Amino acid sequence: MVKKAFLGIGVLLFIAGGFFIFKTVSFMNNSNKVDAKVVSVQTKVHKGKKMSRTTTYKPTFEFTDAGGKSVTATSFETSKSYNFPIGSSVEILYDKNDSTNIKIPTFFSLWLIPTILIPIGLIFFIVGLVGKRK
Repeated sequence: MVKKAFLGIGVLLFIAGGFFIFKTVSFMNNSNKVDAKVVSVQTKVHKGKKMSRTTTYKPTFEFTDAGGKSVTATSFETSKSYNFPIGSSVEILYDKNDSTNIKIPTFFSLWLIPTILIPIGLIFFIVGLVGKRK
């Protein structure tokens, strides 16, 4: 029973990782790269245990899309490393069909989730395959 649970969890994590790879590759194949101007940065302070605090940032960009339209869009993701100075230029990707759907092309933004899910899924799957029977 436990072996089947480990196998099932491993397969589900693998499928989820594959889904996120598919989403990222689809986005990248249907996006344009552009240098965007930072027009604002939302700041959020997260209070942790023992008085620790973490600050994350969510930038808003202004750019001109391939059709010449001026677009203002806010990043969906927040990060400790997204504290860009107002007025600075940052390379972003935007969806050709929805120019407000943007991503900052970093490893963490594009590939972090599948990089975590697939190896953990593989470990669960292998443990389910080689685990001892009782």
